[in-house]
Amino acid sequence: DSEEENILYVGCAGGGDSHLTLNMTTTPTSSEEHTLALSFTGLKGGHSGCDIHLQRGNALCLLGRILLSAHNIPFRIASLHGGSAHNAIPREAFATVVVEASDRDTLANALNEELSVVQSQYQSVDPHMALAINDAEPLASAWDHESTLTALRLLTTLPHGVDAMSYEIPDLVETSNNVATAKSDNNTLVITTSSRSSVDASLEAMRRRINAGGTLAGAHIEEFSAYPGWKPNLESHLLEVVKAAHLNELGTEPEVKAIHAGLECGIIGKKVPGMDMISFGPI
Repeated sequence: DSEEENILYVGCAGGGDSHLTLNMTTTPTSSEEHTLALSFTGLKGGHSGCDIHLQRGNALCLLGRILLSAHNIPFRIASLHGGSAHNAIPREAFATVVVEASDRDTLANALNEELSVVQSQYQSVDPHMALAINDAEPLASAWDHESTLTALRLLTTLPHGVDAMSYEIPDLVETSNNVATAKSDNNTLVITTSSRSSVDASLEAMRRRINAGGTLAGAHIEEFSAYPGWKPNLESHLLEVVKAAHLNELGTEPEVKAIHAGLECGIIGKKVPGMDMISFGPI
């Protein structure tokens, strides 16, 4: 099911999603606490397979990092959400926090200070990232400070981005993870991650890392069934036959590639182990 002319695909990534659910301790807010609405926007995002190698920022992870930098200020999160789909790198993330009114400006200054560090780090790939900090209406409750820190530590600990490059195909991502979405209510925070690899053992290892990190944070982990990858075989006899036919019929050498996304050949190869396969198109 490949889509490009003059390209033969010999490998693809498999993948699997995980849900990590944190049970949060909530407590009432007080009249001395001030509410702030945070909007972290302007990132490029992209496809979590085809664009993961571009090293663009993940809005969820970076907002977690910015907030965690102010851990010495006893603020509390009331809501946190971001990301739109398991296969998309989050472009924006949002949080509502409460803090003692006397610490309002101290917190805002600390967040903006870390924002400047992050902006400098990602200037070449995400030059338009911005953090808006606005006063908001009072809330009835928020997570306690310890639950807040647990959530932020988990967000900043979970792996995101390229984990390994292919040994067989130059410039091909072999294994990656996307911290894809987060959604909270009063008592829970659910984080979705999406892992990919063309090597099934590497995919499983990545998912074990996510499970371990979530377990250390006290999260309940739900792992969804993975779809299989297709490891490139550059010694394929079929590859040589198809390359020769392409040259004979079209007069040009085809490009040989693999993709860090799913193809049907991954599933076919799982059902018929050892099958020699090539993916090309359009047909």
